[in-house]
Amino acid sequence: MTRLLHDGDVEAADALDTLLDLAQGTPLATKLERVAAAVADCDFDAALAALQQERLA
Repeated sequence: MTRLLHDGDVEAADALDTLLDLAQGTPLATKLERVAAAVADCDFDAALAALQQERLA
């Protein structure tokens, strides 16, 4: 989980950018844009810090 959160923000953004490019002009594009916004709003660093703090407790 720690590794996924550490690498998650970059990998998720890259994957969504690729999917958005492929989906342009389709009904799926709007849904992917909402997912991309949700991922952009996610604070992966804070989630990683909380997980690491919990592991140390």
